[in-house]
Amino acid sequence: IVLSPVAGAAPASFRDRIDDTYEIKNFCDSGVTVEAHERTTAQGWETDTTLKVSFNSRTTYTYGDRSISDHWAGRSDGLLVEGDLDGAHTEFWQEKGLRAYLKAPGMGTVTRDAGNLHFFVSFTEDGPDEDDEPDFESLEVVKDAGDHPDFYEPVWCTAALELLGIESD
Repeated sequence: IVLSPVAGAAPASFRDRIDDTYEIKNFCDSGVTVEAHERTTAQGWETDTTLKVSFNSRTTYTYGDRSISDHWAGRSDGLLVEGDLDGAHTEFWQEKGLRAYLKAPGMGTVTRDAGNLHFFVSFTEDGPDEDDEPDFESLEVVKDAGDHPDFYEPVWCTAALELLGIESD
């Protein structure tokens, strides 16, 4: 499948700049609250059936006297290929760039997820849950070029919890 340009040379539909400090309750399903300081820039192009976002994000996570940082940068291109976004549907996504990169002071890079992924993700009609959104059904990776440990397993969270000295539940 080839994605058609979302907006060609059109100006971005949105631009975001975040510089915020906040708490993450139940960090990586650990039951522990961690403080985060995030700096992100993003811009995107959106239509009824496509979404293209380029971004650069750095976040420092602190728990007690320990800190770690991550960096995410790249582009995500999504296309609705079947159905309606409000109901059962299938989306095609291309993810390019750096994801799940984690650094610790004095240790350097701990985990790195980067490259190019193409996948289909399918949703069913909303079921009996707390939200009004369609429910996840399946994921099918059709291209995996690069090193993507965190796409398949919770590598980032496992490393982050250990480095911050948090015992998971």
